[in-house]
Amino acid sequence: MSTLRRELSFSSYKYQDDKPQHIDYSVRQISSLIVTRSQFWNLYPLVQAGLIPSSLPPTLEIPLIFLPTAGCLAMSIVLRDSFRFYAVIDTGSPFLTAPEGATEFSHSLARMYPATEEQYGESKGEMLWRHCRTRIRGLETPLVFGVPQNNVLEETGGIFAGMILQDDSRPTFLKQLGYSSFVLDYATRHLQLSRQSLLLNDLNAMIMYDLAPFGPNLHHYALECQAVTLYTGKEKIDISNRLSRPVVVVIDSGLTGCVFSDSWKEDLPCKVEE
Repeated sequence: MSTLRRELSFSSYKYQDDKPQHIDYSVRQISSLIVTRSQFWNLYPLVQAGLIPSSLPPTLEIPLIFLPTAGCLAMSIVLRDSFRFYAVIDTGSPFLTAPEGATEFSHSLARMYPATEEQYGESKGEMLWRHCRTRIRGLETPLVFGVPQNNVLEETGGIFAGMILQDDSRPTFLKQLGYSSFVLDYATRHLQLSRQSLLLNDLNAMIMYDLAPFGPNLHHYALECQAVTLYTGKEKIDISNRLSRPVVVVIDSGLTGCVFSDSWKEDLPCKVEE
């Protein structure tokens, strides 16, 4: 399996009136309201256990903006009506992450969720876990999110709305919202979230490849390639039946381009020019 590196840059953008300006940092101040720590600790475990229904509608349509430097789509997140940032819709990760300034508008979750080491591409760093009242498309909901170390932010952008549904150790973005299905529409720049399946009787639906045998806590969206054609620079070769193992592709909307693992290159039946 390959390690995916996200080449993103958010430090050159400031968002004003939902339009990216080429200045510095993705934050906007509005006003301030507070959800007390005691309110959160009383309600959040019940919400996580599914004992309190989500206040969000069964289906939610979220408009997205295109980030030309990153080449990705992003959604608006507002913390406590005071701190706005934009998070890239990332089908290759499970969590909502936020810039460092979000710590001023949120509460620590160190008691429930101690800091973890997270990896985005080749960058590893500490992730602090926070919570606060969050507004998405004008609707409020309490959310747990991660604030990555500065080196992760600098190397990858680090600001993501993860679409992977499951994680074995921390609450995922989608599960907290109460949604299990999504559609990412690049043509209309919209994200649709739903509690129901959105692919019923769809002839184009594809079966996801189970990555569990490859290691712990692997819940990425992956597909097995049915045909593989190799372009060597001189000729085109169909190698679909000449590989010793399946070729599995991870679908990652937070990444532009296609990345192959070094070990896969060693498995090729012919030499590839550098």
